[in-house]
Amino acid sequence: MKKLLSLFLVIGLLFAVSTSALAQENTETSALSTAEISIVINEVGLTEEEVELYPIQFSRELIAGNAKKLSNNKPQSYNLVSEGPTNSGGISPYALTTDDITLNGAAFETTSDVPGSKKFILVGTFYWNVEPFWNLTDKMSIGYPVTNEWYLRTSGGSILGHSSEMCNFEVYWDCDASTTPANHDLGVGVAAKFDLSGTAAAMKGWVQQYVYSEKSSGRSNVLFRYGHKIISGTPAVSIYPVGLAVTPSTTTETLDYVIDFDWD
Repeated sequence: MKKLLSLFLVIGLLFAVSTSALAQENTETSALSTAEISIVINEVGLTEEEVELYPIQFSRELIAGNAKKLSNNKPQSYNLVSEGPTNSGGISPYALTTDDITLNGAAFETTSDVPGSKKFILVGTFYWNVEPFWNLTDKMSIGYPVTNEWYLRTSGGSILGHSSEMCNFEVYWDCDASTTPANHDLGVGVAAKFDLSGTAAAMKGWVQQYVYSEKSSGRSNVLFRYGHKIISGTPAVSIYPVGLAVTPSTTTETLDYVIDFDWD
């Protein structure tokens, strides 16, 4: 009986290990090829740092749409007052810098699926370099002036062209994606929410939105704002002259990353 029980335990252990390995394999995407990296750097216009920063599927989306980067930007690191003078949980083993968080924002023009309209991809990313003390629900917004006269495509009352993803690293990267904005205003921007994990060794996320313009040329600013929630609740958003953005408050610390770009 003991031998039979031992056999069942061994079989169960092997099954658990193989299942765990399969789960890890299924959550990972194959790396960009050398040819793909060459395209996103030399044709799309990404820097080597951005190639590492953006999700693999997003880089492939840029390639498929013959996208061109319009903004001149690079990742910027920030320290949060709410996280104290030193990080509370220690430096993440995957940290980009010793600062609390790294933000990046960019704009791309891609092949349009609407005749007579330009199509842009606005994308903001964040990467926590520390294990934050406050593990609540944060938000990142993408805002632009109503005078741009940009529009969002919709279907059945839903916003199209929106993507956001929150990724936590424990044994492997585990990502939770959404195609529905947490907040939006059709003329001035969108926002996504992100639930921070209290057990992850590293955390990162991104939000992107397709916007369309019937203007053949123009110039715009775009405000990417990260809102870090403390105490409780979820960050609110407001409408400003620059567009939709997370609302600063005594319980929401905000960080701004601004870009400008031309299109013609």
